[in-house]
Amino acid sequence: MRSTLWLRDYFSFEERPDLKTIGVLLVSSISMIVLHYFGHHSSFKYIGFIINSLGVDNAIDVAFTNSPYSNLYQLIWWVWVCVVAYFLIPAIFILFILKEKLSDYGLKFRGSTSGWKIYALLFLVVLPFVIAASNEKSFQQTYPFFLPNNGTPLFPSLWYWELFYAVQFFSLEFFFRGFMIHGTRHRFGVYAVFVMVIPYCMIHFEKPLPEAIGSILAGVVLGLLSYRTQAIGWGAVLHIFVAFTMDYLSLWRQGML
Repeated sequence: MRSTLWLRDYFSFEERPDLKTIGVLLVSSISMIVLHYFGHHSSFKYIGFIINSLGVDNAIDVAFTNSPYSNLYQLIWWVWVCVVAYFLIPAIFILFILKEKLSDYGLKFRGSTSGWKIYALLFLVVLPFVIAASNEKSFQQTYPFFLPNNGTPLFPSLWYWELFYAVQFFSLEFFFRGFMIHGTRHRFGVYAVFVMVIPYCMIHFEKPLPEAIGSILAGVVLGLLSYRTQAIGWGAVLHIFVAFTMDYLSLWRQGML
């Protein structure tokens, strides 16, 4: 009996549990698991297994491994997993569990045009660092994610990839600067930005070290702007412009443009 009381006291809340904060953080963890374990292109085998079990031929395997555009297909698979993890899972939670609006999480047009000059200034600030980094081998080995297979032309496949890449960034901004910040700001206030920065930094661990370090500063700045404007639109645009610039500078440094 005494041990039962001890456990009850140990796990008791000093105030009523904040189920919304608990839910947002747990859903965020689930999204990160989905991204980590299914985001790699090799996880397409799960889809291939299902299709093959239905008696369909191995078209999926061929597309992802032996096709001239296998690299592009693998990356599109990764983008699709990002959309599921970063956007669909949180959106379902917001709409059907919390029964709230996506606009409360930064996905809105009203007021989204405010502050665009700040984002433009940020791009100009970041640009010299991107230009300098593009001369590093580690940078060129990482970007762009898409490179054609031998004998396959760079264009128009690169343009297709950049379009999917942009969708990924939109979903990413919704998750980190929308869902995580605006889903916990009622509990943590502005400190929700710094809670978000931890997993945001961690998704950069496979990137070059300077980029991983820079992700902390970028996460804080973009997070504070989202916290202030309650919109993610311009943050997504900035992220996309920086990413495209990185890709094309890398290709130019490698003599591929």
